Amino acid sequence: AAGTADERLSAFLAINSEIRRRNAQQIESVSKDSTPEMLWHGPFIRMARAASAAVFADHRTYLYGDREIDQQVPLGVDLASPKGKSEAVKQLTPIIREVGDPVTPLTSYQEGTVLLKMADMGRLIFKGTVDEIDVGKLKEGMDADIKVGALPTDKIVGRLTKISLKAEKKDNASVFPIEISVPATSNSTLRAGYSANANLIIRQKDSVLVVPERVVTFRNDSAFVKVSVGPAKEEERSIKTGLSDAITIEVVEGLKEGDEVVEKPVKKIE
Repeated sequence: AAGTADERLSAFLAINSEIRRRNAQQIESVSKDSTPEMLWHGPFIRMARAASAAVFADHRTYLYGDREIDQQVPLGVDLASPKGKSEAVKQLTPIIREVGDPVTPLTSYQEGTVLLKMADMGRLIFKGTVDEIDVGKLKEGMDADIKVGALPTDKIVGRLTKISLKAEKKDNASVFPIEISVPATSNSTLRAGYSANANLIIRQKDSVLVVPERVVTFRNDSAFVKVSVGPAKEEERSIKTGLSDAITIEVVEGLKEGDEVVEKPVKKIE
């Protein structure tokens, strides 16, 4: 605004006090001539994305620098509605209050009544825990494959963004909370509160020889498998293993592609 600081301050005080007083008188005058009939039906609807900036009869003290310059009690509700189009998709969770329920406003001495909650679906976070044995293998920034129970065929990827420095006790075990950011996806409809599991790739190899880990026998820090060497014949062979995901295990030495590995006999449960 043009003018000196004193001129701008004088203009503000004129608007904040004199023009505010004239507006209040005008509202009072108009309301005296109002018709006794209802002029609208239904509740008033706020502007799109509007949020309360001040409540009715909110006592305000105006400061300029370190000195008080004015006090007012506005008889209205101030709303703020940001301009522009938001890129993030926001959706409303179930409304907590219904029409007719009592509500209280947000003030400096009370929290106010929560009417609804808004979820930013463009910034979803997977929250889980990792056992203390595995947490040392994780680093922020690692990619994660997320399997959502309600979407078993959907492929959802995320990135590890937080590893807690403090453990928690869960089922008598020490676990560390983690967070994985999930970007907005066009092929999956994600909802806040879904149950899911996340797999983080610690190490990865391509084009390696693997066998089911269930066929491997471990004895004295060594690994063995039984290999078919002819009709009704088999031999035990020592192998050197590598990476494992607890389902399949890499064979570094001792086998070649095409070898027939014999399954272990099924134990009877008595």
